[in-house]
Amino acid sequence: MDIMSLPAPPPPKVPNIAQRYKGICPLCRKPHRIHTVLMVSGYVFCYHCILSEIRKNKRCPVTHYPAKEDDLIRLYIE
Repeated sequence: MDIMSLPAPPPPKVPNIAQRYKGICPLCRKPHRIHTVLMVSGYVFCYHCILSEIRKNKRCPVTHYPAKEDDLIRLYIE
């Protein structure tokens, strides 16, 4: 069976907590500066906010999933 012939599943429902942080950093609650996504959770933070949080607590501040600096990805958004 060709996997490409299967129908695409519907997108997952966006949790209410994610809607609350749309367009702002969950840590400083200001518009993002240097957009950075944390791979383990998918949340976007300011680079400086999430870097200090990861170094201090080694987890996502929203989902509490374990995380490390290598899990940060810079987003180039204008």
